[in-house]
Amino acid sequence: MKKWLIIITAVLALLGMTACGKKQNTAKPTTIKITTDPVGAQIRISGKNYGKSPLNGKFSSGVYVISAEKPGFAPVWKSVKVEKGKNNEVNFSLSPLKSSVLLTTVPNIKANVTYKGKVIGQTPIVLSDLEYGKHNADLKAPGYSPAHIEWNIDSSRPQRIAVRITENTGVIRIERANANGAMVKINGRNHGSLPSEFRMEQGEYQVEVTAPGYTPYVQKVSLASGRKVSVRPRLTELPGKIIVNSKPTGAMVTMNGKRYGTTPITLEGIKSGRVRLVLSKHQYDPVTVDLGVGPGKTVRVSRNLTTSLGTIEFVTVPAGVTVYLDNKLLTVTEKDPRSKGYSKVIRTGPLRPGEHVLKFAHKRAKPKEKTVTVTVQKNKNHRIPGVVELWVPNAQITLKVGSKYEGRIVRQSEKSITFEQSRKSRLDYNRDELEKIEWLSEEE
Repeated sequence: MKKWLIIITAVLALLGMTACGKKQNTAKPTTIKITTDPVGAQIRISGKNYGKSPLNGKFSSGVYVISAEKPGFAPVWKSVKVEKGKNNEVNFSLSPLKSSVLLTTVPNIKANVTYKGKVIGQTPIVLSDLEYGKHNADLKAPGYSPAHIEWNIDSSRPQRIAVRITENTGVIRIERANANGAMVKINGRNHGSLPSEFRMEQGEYQVEVTAPGYTPYVQKVSLASGRKVSVRPRLTELPGKIIVNSKPTGAMVTMNGKRYGTTPITLEGIKSGRVRLVLSKHQYDPVTVDLGVGPGKTVRVSRNLTTSLGTIEFVTVPAGVTVYLDNKLLTVTEKDPRSKGYSKVIRTGPLRPGEHVLKFAHKRAKPKEKTVTVTVQKNKNHRIPGVVELWVPNAQITLKVGSKYEGRIVRQSEKSITFEQSRKSRLDYNRDELEKIEWLSEEE
């Protein structure tokens, strides 16, 4: 029995040793991931073509020479050590192949070169660092037809391109005009006096000839390359113009017995010569003006009209007072920004000579209105002496004892105020007697 136990124990031990010696296969695969910038490069590994990037594949560990090639880019080679059981990554950054081009013109002139929408200079000019592919440029020079050129970069070898451009000018001759001092403009630009010849690019032009006192002569010209066009300007004399102003405005203007309207007015289409103007306005004396008008000339006439009526002028304190003249609403006075508490100067008229009654009213005034009688004299302005003053409360004060009063604060300091409850009642209060001050607008 003991012998069998020894045998069974030995067998079990042997089985345990065998199970412990058996290993699991947990090794990671060896891979290579190849990327390029830009993508689509041809990949060769140790001289063998593997296709275009990006690529992924399983490889044995070791050292490989990997190349990436793409048309228009410089090829790149790398020596890569592939480590066993790892995900090996290789990236290639390809640099574009570039070349340069020399642009010249036939004939040899300075032509502006536009490349990719920008003027980059004048011929002869070198365009450097051009990538592979198609390119184009536009050439333009005064007096020559525009030229468009295209070329292809397929190697790093520099190129020279001579662009043939053709002249496209003609001559415009402008003869002497029938007016002294005539000047010419072509397409709005001044080109001096006449007669003159101008070499211009072929195309459409507008010739304008001007002279003092004449209507402009305008002619459109179609100029072909190698041709000469003559322009013979004939100008028409301009009528004159009279600008009439009067003070006051609204005077009727009569010229040579015909009524034209009221001032300010511009009389146009007047033939050269002598004219008589008469300015007339109700309640004003008429004014007669004799003058001469030259061809195309502008004459300015300005006259002050005199009246037999008078005016009234006054200032109110405060502003915002409603004013009636002879029982009719005249105005509401406005603040004078330069004089605190005063209104702007009001002038009314013209008024017939004699007595006129002005009434000044304010809803919160005490009394609510004031009447002033004024005698207006012929052709004079009557200024009411001083100011027309209405007593209007400007503040409401509350005393600490609870009393409230409405009136005018006529003087104040840090410690006290002087307060009017009416024109005849004036009291001084210390500020420590006051609960609060509420300021009132003097305007209605």
